[in-house]
Amino acid sequence: MNSDEAKKLILSLPPGTNVDGGLDLRGCTSLTTLPEGLKVGGSLDLTGCTSLTTLPEGLKVGGSLDLTGCTSLTTLPEGLKVGGWLYLTGCTSLTTLPKGLKVGGWLGLNGCTSLQLPYGIPEGVKGEVYADEAFFKSNKNHLLQMINTEWGNQETKDAYMKVLAE
Repeated sequence: MNSDEAKKLILSLPPGTNVDGGLDLRGCTSLTTLPEGLKVGGSLDLTGCTSLTTLPEGLKVGGSLDLTGCTSLTTLPEGLKVGGWLYLTGCTSLTTLPKGLKVGGWLGLNGCTSLQLPYGIPEGVKGEVYADEAFFKSNKNHLLQMINTEWGNQETKDAYMKVLAE
């Protein structure tokens, strides 16, 4: 199925659709949105959906949510719940994370150069946080709010400390 066919299929789904397993929409570059209230029991892969600008209200993902390279995505919906990890690598237009964000696994923020977190990492993130120097530089004024964050690996910790010391 090509990107346009996948878009037509997804957009034809009624609001509140439940998908029991995972949903793989990688590379659907013409996809701009998903149905309101979509619930995916497994993982949802939206890697490379470069036209996706928002996610729907009421989105719940039982597994992981991969938004790698969704360069047009500017916000995440209030109340977003992700049972596994949330991967936001390269979401260069994403500006904020909702306060009510719930993530059961780790959170990946590498390359999120427009993301501002004046209140630090949302409390609903239960796993470790992975980020790079570009993310920390874009949040330089907010680094002290992130002092108690559990950073995912030594490379992330080193990047945090380097930018904090500047």
